[in-house]
Amino acid sequence: MASTGHNETPVILKKDVIYYMITSGCTGWEPNEARSFKSNSIWGL
Repeated sequence: MASTGHNETPVILKKDVIYYMITSGCTGWEPNEARSFKSNSIWGL
């Protein structure tokens, strides 16, 4: 998982050979920016 702190509601998608994960921070009811990550491996390597 992402090493950027606590995340909630992650969504993982695969398009061709690239995996994408979209998630957001976890601060209760406060607004959070979305974060996105991509990798050639489902394990993020």
